[in-house]
Amino acid sequence: MSWGSLADVQEDRRLRPDWAGIIYTGLPPYENRVSGHTKPSSKRSSAIKDSASVSIQEEYWKPLRQLLLYCIHVNTRYGYIISDAEALFFRRTKSQEPPTPLSESRSRRQPPPAHTRVTSLTSVASGTSAMSLDSSGSPYTDAGNPDINEAPLEIAIIPWANSGTAELTINLGVWFIHILATSDISVEESYHPLGSWRRIKDEKGHWCFQQEGSRRVSQTLPERGVLIEAAP
Repeated sequence: MSWGSLADVQEDRRLRPDWAGIIYTGLPPYENRVSGHTKPSSKRSSAIKDSASVSIQEEYWKPLRQLLLYCIHVNTRYGYIISDAEALFFRRTKSQEPPTPLSESRSRRQPPPAHTRVTSLTSVASGTSAMSLDSSGSPYTDAGNPDINEAPLEIAIIPWANSGTAELTINLGVWFIHILATSDISVEESYHPLGSWRRIKDEKGHWCFQQEGSRRVSQTLPERGVLIEAAP
């Protein structure tokens, strides 16, 4: 987990998230697998997301749009925003619909309404995704990443007040999203349930089972373990 210049988006040095979960390879540039932002709760808190003020609404969603842009450029599915009130974690997914070329979408595009009140996380994520990922007509973006049609973000919000073993805490959430990012970070239409198991071959060619998310390996399928892929 790094910050500063190590968090630079290599394709565009003007883009720098506050935090980056990187793979240290000895020499830069390092691969950014999860991007993070830090914002004051006055600008990003669930307590103000339903404000009647259009300007407050805009300030509330601006950090999420910005972070989504970082994640698109580094081609990762994971991102998070931490404030002094809570942390928001998200996972990107892609729509089953193919991306619309920019030349086609422009002719049909209507001016946005002057006053739009966002009432849900899903609606703003969907709108943000559509705004951010107009297709160029190429299967890849300018940064060389796959050009996809974004679906609504999957979002989890954890308050700082959470504590103890019965609740998911922010520290645990930050740790876990980085653990997830050590595995596959490509953006898909759907994902296997966390905690399920797949059958793989280890370095010696022996069959074993690996858990989604934690990547824990077991020689046998644990009791009550859910197998997501049958053996070939």
